[in-house]
Amino acid sequence: LAAAVEEMYAEFAKDGPTPDELAVAKKQTATFLDETLKTPNFWLRRLSTLDYRGLGLDDLLDAPAQYQRFTAEE
Repeated sequence: LAAAVEEMYAEFAKDGPTPDELAVAKKQTATFLDETLKTPNFWLRRLSTLDYRGLGLDDLLDAPAQYQRFTAEE
């Protein structure tokens, strides 16, 4: 089993995700962000570190679009 898992990881590292795998990952991330952005705890954590990280509110609001721009090559 360990050898099979290592082989899968090696193949993924070499070839990257398939278009379908990337689409699924983007959909899962979009769903997660959609739910998370609605929680007070998310905003509390993010707003408390904006200045420290050199970010603005627009950066937070653009996060879903930033994740959608990822490509398999990245």
